[in-house]
Amino acid sequence: MKTTKTITVTATDIKRGKPHDIYACPVARAARRTFKCAVSVADTLEIYQDGQPSIFSRSIKLPRKAERFIKRFDESKSVKPFSFLVRELE
Repeated sequence: MKTTKTITVTATDIKRGKPHDIYACPVARAARRTFKCAVSVADTLEIYQDGQPSIFSRSIKLPRKAERFIKRFDESKSVKPFSFLVRELE
């Protein structure tokens, strides 16, 4: 069964986020808050079992909206808070 979660990137995530950092970019910060565990973000959202970055759990494809945001943020371009949905298998 698939469940859908909403990930909301806030102004605080943007302010505290770090460009080119798969663990601390604004999307990773928001996903960590949503899933309540360790995550990394590159081409996909990687979720780690029991919050341990060394124990991979699952991978979720990011929507284009999130990919564009990450690209703009990494290029030091202006970005705004936004939300997006991800679907995960249970």
